[in-house]
Amino acid sequence: MVRKPTEYVQFKLRVREGLRRNLEREAKKKAQSANNEAVERLEKSFEIDERISQLRDVWTERFEDLKKQSLEAAEEATAALAELQGANLELERSYAQAEMAATMIDVLLGKNEASSNLLRRIALELANSPDWSSSRAGTEAMAERLRSVCIKGDAK
Repeated sequence: MVRKPTEYVQFKLRVREGLRRNLEREAKKKAQSANNEAVERLEKSFEIDERISQLRDVWTERFEDLKKQSLEAAEEATAALAELQGANLELERSYAQAEMAATMIDVLLGKNEASSNLLRRIALELANSPDWSSSRAGTEAMAERLRSVCIKGDAK
């Protein structure tokens, strides 16, 4: 005959004397039998095991989510770093070209500092407006800016 899960059955259990005393002492505090105390504690242990299992599942899922997010963030950071390194390389090239141009100006004009500075400012104006020659208006605007650089010594 199969028993129902809710049916009470006798279950013989051997325990150490110290454990039996602890069960009886706790049962006395709660005004219940040692049997009830033992049953309550056994049932609680299964409830705790179930709760621990649920928490483990939740934390495992959360850990996997965080791991995925951190990998995505690392990929984004790596891409950003590569982009910055590319920009830095471009800046280094530009700086090297500017140094080379400055050296060439110095070689062409010798030690004439005023002429070297003027030629650098003109070159900078031309470099900042690469499309200046694409239209008549652009050419006239550049001519006016260069006149300003030459006459007043400043760029607009």
